[in-house]
Amino acid sequence: MVPGRRYAAVVTLLVAGLLLSASVGTATSLRTEYVAREVDPAASPTAVADVDPDVVNLDSRLADDSAAVREPVDTAARTGRFEGSVPPELHIQLDGMDARYAVYDGQYYRLDLNVSEETTRATIRLDPTAGAAVAEAVATPYASASSDVQRVVREGSMRSEAFVEPGLVVRDGTYYLVRTRAEGALAGRLLAAFGGFVLAPVGRAYVVAALGLLAALRSRDTSKPLDERVALGVVVGTLLVSWTFTALVGSGSLAMRFTLVPFVGGVAALGLFAGSCLRTGAWGRLAATSVLAAVVGVGTPLVAVGGFAGAIAVPLLVVGWLGSLPLATYGYRFTPE
Repeated sequence: MVPGRRYAAVVTLLVAGLLLSASVGTATSLRTEYVAREVDPAASPTAVADVDPDVVNLDSRLADDSAAVREPVDTAARTGRFEGSVPPELHIQLDGMDARYAVYDGQYYRLDLNVSEETTRATIRLDPTAGAAVAEAVATPYASASSDVQRVVREGSMRSEAFVEPGLVVRDGTYYLVRTRAEGALAGRLLAAFGGFVLAPVGRAYVVAALGLLAALRSRDTSKPLDERVALGVVVGTLLVSWTFTALVGSGSLAMRFTLVPFVGGVAALGLFAGSCLRTGAWGRLAATSVLAAVVGVGTPLVAVGGFAGAIAVPLLVVGWLGSLPLATYGYRFTPE
């Protein structure tokens, strides 16, 4: 007779798997609130620079830097131009900055940068510019804006699962700043979506493993019913469930959906097999399966999608490996010696 605590342990694994599997639905259902407020660009340069990607806020960028770091920018603001070597901290700030305009000490400037990649030399040009000219140059006409941006401007606010590009919008001569209502809301949503993208496959592995263990407990009527055949069946079942799920409700790149994401769950599911091998001392089979999983898990996305998928496959599969550790414990405990 199987002790009740065995069933309780498997049910706990099932509940954990269901919660993790639901994380992808929770993440994708998160909605970000966007707002549009009327603004006078000439009177609010900092507000414009904080939102519009064409205007960089040098005040906030350099707020934590010393006077020596800010000196080249101060010189460019006073004289219109600085050319020479800049402190490494400033070089890092300037490198890759592609905004057309800047706000410094509350004043708009036309920004022109030339930053050397080999040395710390840089040419900084800051030409004072009227706010009206900046607004006319960077604002998106309402008629040319996306339908989501138009709706935010028209209604004042909108909650959406889609990304709405922030920036300055002009409608009938009136300027509006479109942005998220809460700072960090969009970053939080992206983090949650990434968590769901990574955790959901691990959760499916837990669910399939729990169902496999429950079936083995019932059919074999022993507290240690697991063997390598059942453990490998859990891996296959996890892949089949992941492929079915992504075929029915998935979105995005087909190659990514059918290779990278399911393989994260497959690696997690291998934890049950690894624990069983550790219990029986099947070191050769464990080593061979681990190598095969690494080759397939990285190689398949690399072939199907390209170098980008191959690069992100490694950290994602590490997450799958971490997710496999609890299943390794189950595999060890549920396998007879």
